[in-house]
Amino acid sequence: MTRITDRNTNGSIDILDDWGRCRYTIQGNETGLIADIGRKLAEYEDDAEVIENE
Repeated sequence: MTRITDRNTNGSIDILDDWGRCRYTIQGNETGLIADIGRKLAEYEDDAEVIENE
């Protein structure tokens, strides 16, 4: 399962694999952030879990 986390303090978003390894980091200042996330998710499996800051 792909996990998305915004745990970074620099505003970037990590896409993690099943083992918690970062597969891709989306920088907070990139344009089209939502579209970028969608494109990256399409490269992985269909299900995704969003992990929010605690």
